[in-house]
Amino acid sequence: MEIPNLNISLGQLAWAINFGQDVPKHKLDKLNYLRQLGIPEKATKKQLGSGNRVAYGYEDLVECGVALYALNQGMKPSDITKVLLKKRGQMKKVYRNALINHPENSLNETWVRSRGQELTMNTHDLALRLHDKYDDKSGEIDVVTMDEFAQGGVLTPLDLVERFPDGSFRALVPLSLLAMQWTYWAVHAPEIRPGPKG
Repeated sequence: MEIPNLNISLGQLAWAINFGQDVPKHKLDKLNYLRQLGIPEKATKKQLGSGNRVAYGYEDLVECGVALYALNQGMKPSDITKVLLKKRGQMKKVYRNALINHPENSLNETWVRSRGQELTMNTHDLALRLHDKYDDKSGEIDVVTMDEFAQGGVLTPLDLVERFPDGSFRALVPLSLLAMQWTYWAVHAPEIRPGPKG
C-alpha cells in the first residue's frame, strides 16, 4: 500500500493515536513529555518563531505512537528514548514497512476504524520487541514478523505477548495493527485548534 502523505498538527497526531477520539489530559501530558525528550524528531528542530505550526508526517505519528505504547506498557522514558532515538534512521524504514506490504485498500477495512474493538492479523504484519535496561540486549529493538512470532507460541491479536519458560513475559508492540489504525484516523483528522478548550 502507498503510505499517505500526512501533514498534521500535534493535536491531530494525538487525536489519531487515540483512535479518533478526544484525547485525555494524561495522554497529552505524556506526549508533551515525549516531545521534551525529542520524540518525534521534529520536536528537536528549531522553530522559526512562536505560533508557527509544525507539520507532522507518517513517521512522526508512528514514532509517537510506539513511544506512548511503550510508556503505557511500563517501559521507562530513558529506555524508550535510548531505543527509539539511537535507531531513528533504521526505525523510519521499519515504520514504513509496517504498512507498505499490505493491500492498497487496507485502510478501508472495518476493523481499522473500530477503535480497537475488532482486530485482525495479517502475514505482512510486523511487531517490535523493545529491550529495556533489564534485558541483555538493553537499548536494542528487534523487528518480529508474524511467522517468526507464531513459531514461538500462541498468537492472537489480543495477546501479542512472548511467554518464556520461567513464566515471565514481554508484550510486543503490534506495529502494523497500530500503525494502520493511527494512519486511518490521521487521514480523517478534523482541524484541531491549539490552545485551551471552552
